[in-house]
Amino acid sequence: SGAWGSDRPDYPRPSVILDYYLPEKSKTPLKLEIRDAAGVVLTAFSSDSIPQSQEGAERDMGTNFTEFLVTESLKNEGGMNRFRWDMTQAGPWFSSERRRYRNGPMVKPGQYTAVLTAGNQKSSQSFDLAMDPRVLEAGVTEADVNAQVDFQLKIRDKITETNRLQQRIEDSITELKGKKNPSQAEQSRLEALEEGLSRIETEEGIYMQPMLADQWRYLYSMMNQADQAPGKDALDRYTALSELLESIKSEIPN
Repeated sequence: SGAWGSDRPDYPRPSVILDYYLPEKSKTPLKLEIRDAAGVVLTAFSSDSIPQSQEGAERDMGTNFTEFLVTESLKNEGGMNRFRWDMTQAGPWFSSERRRYRNGPMVKPGQYTAVLTAGNQKSSQSFDLAMDPRVLEAGVTEADVNAQVDFQLKIRDKITETNRLQQRIEDSITELKGKKNPSQAEQSRLEALEEGLSRIETEEGIYMQPMLADQWRYLYSMMNQADQAPGKDALDRYTALSELLESIKSEIPN
């Protein structure tokens, strides 16, 4: 809808609209955190990059990290401003900063709080997110959606774990290949690392067999397509991929 030359209107995507007023532009980047009812930060945004010493949004995704997604949509301008949150939480970690923590799963129905920080000033607003009545009419329950989100988060964390492992392997390979006269032990370690990487990263080419990283992403995409409780096939696939990941980890030399 809304394509060039189309008569159909271009409607904005469903989102939570957050309006805020700034008497003047903040001297430091604006920070916006979305917290659940327990106060856990699910995702966070900033109007500009933030020095590490000033960061404060912490989320536990198997590995502790602090990260704000820099977005131009969080306007730091005097007067009235508007931000649209798409109701998703933080996505998986990727080595590419452009993809990092994007494409997270939708949050569950429930109460949430937006916390905006401008300099030393904080303001917060709580709101409720409810199930789409059309989804309820289709026979999908809130318990189904909650189970789906929990499963999506488990897959997200496995994608993060796999991507971090791949990055660690690639860094080690680069280091070993940079040695002028590697020892026999180092050469053996390099071969083991390259074998592990070949099981994670899909080889370039046409119709190549997807390796672990792509298999995780396919499962994640499949679970993002519709509101539904995870089925047996998806659960079995998660178990199989988890076992494969543990197998690869056990064979990677330290």
